[in-house]
Amino acid sequence: MKKLILLFFLSSIPFQASAQLGLKKLKSRSPKAGVEFDLGSQRFAPVMEFQSLLSNLNLDPQTGVFTTVGLLNAYFLPAEDKDGNLADYNSNANDPDQMLIRADIINMSGGAEKVASFHYMAQKVNRVITPIELKSGYGSKNRFVTKTELKSPGAYEMRFYLAGQHFYTYPFEVIKTESDDPYSPVEAMYTLGGSWEDLALLQVNSNDKGPGHRLNFQPLLAYRGFHVRSGREDLQLNGEAQRKVVLKRREKAIGTFRFEESKGDDIFGDKYVPAFDDFSLRVGREDVTSGLLPFQKVPRVETAGEREVLMEDLTDGDYSIELSVKGMSDRPDFTKVYHFSVSNGKVRPLARADRSRHNDPLTLIETGRDLVIISSK
Repeated sequence: MKKLILLFFLSSIPFQASAQLGLKKLKSRSPKAGVEFDLGSQRFAPVMEFQSLLSNLNLDPQTGVFTTVGLLNAYFLPAEDKDGNLADYNSNANDPDQMLIRADIINMSGGAEKVASFHYMAQKVNRVITPIELKSGYGSKNRFVTKTELKSPGAYEMRFYLAGQHFYTYPFEVIKTESDDPYSPVEAMYTLGGSWEDLALLQVNSNDKGPGHRLNFQPLLAYRGFHVRSGREDLQLNGEAQRKVVLKRREKAIGTFRFEESKGDDIFGDKYVPAFDDFSLRVGREDVTSGLLPFQKVPRVETAGEREVLMEDLTDGDYSIELSVKGMSDRPDFTKVYHFSVSNGKVRPLARADRSRHNDPLTLIETGRDLVIISSK
C-alpha cells in the first residue's frame, strides 16, 4: 500500500510565523463585532483544551470532510468586554460577523491559505472551563460553515479568534493513504495526525477506593489501517491489536497494566510477569475520554486495595513507561518509551504544557488540573 504522508511535528512547525503576537499585543479592535477584549488584563489568557480538540476534530476517512463534533472546551474566556459589558457568547444572530468566537482553518502547506472559517457559541461562560458549540445557522440565507473538505495532505492550523483577536493555534496534519489495489472501490483514506502521536497523558486524581491519588496512563496512537469492508464499498474503521504497558524507575519495573503467569525465569520475584492485553482501534480519531490504564504493582500484590500504584508511591526522580504494541495492521510491531519526572510529589509536564516555562498562550498545551502531558521524544 502506497502512503503519501507529509508529517510536520509540532516541535518543527514554526509557531512564531503564525503566533508572533504577544499577549499584551492582542488588543486589536474588531470592526465587525464591535466588541473589544483586553486579554492582557486577565490572570490567564484564554486557550483551548488539548484533549477536547484531539477528540472532537473529525476528518471523515473516506470523504475527507473536516468538522468538529460535540463540544470544545475553552479555558479562561473573559466574561466581560473591555468596557465592563457582559460578553454575549450565545448570540442568536444569523450573521457570522456578529459571533465572538471564530476558528480559521489554514493550509500551511499551501502558503498559509485560509480554507474555511467555523464559528462557535457558548450557553454560559464559566470561570475556568467553558464548553463551546459549532454554530450551524438557519434559513435560506445561512452563511455559517460547519464543514469543509481537506484532501490535500500536509500541515494545517486551526486558529481561534475572540472578537477578531487571535488567541490560540492548534496545528494538525492531514495524511492521505492511497490504495495499491486497482480494484479497490475506495481510492484513498484521509486521517488526522500531528506531534501528539509522540505524546501520552497521565491522569492523577483522587482515589475513589481509598486514600491517595490514582495514576492512570493514556497513550495517544493513530491508527491508519486501510481495509475495505467485505462486499461493501466503504472502509472498515475498527481494528484490534495488543499492548503491554510497564512503568519503570531506573529500568526496574514497578507497575504494569496486566499480568500473566510466568513461563520462564522468575525475574520479578513471583510467578507473574507483565502481559499483553487486547485493545480496540478506530481509524481517524483518538478518543482521550476513555481507555485510561491504571498500574498494578510489580511484584504483584495479592491484598485487595493495595495492588494499584498510587501517585504517593512515586518518590522524586525519573521514570519511564514502556508501551509495546503488536498486531496493528498499519505498521510493524513496535515499542515506545515515554519519559517523565516527579518533583515535590508531582509529575512534571512538558515545557509547552507548563505556564511557568511557556509564556506564549497561542501555543500552550492546556490539559486542565488532572491530566499531564508526557513525551516519547
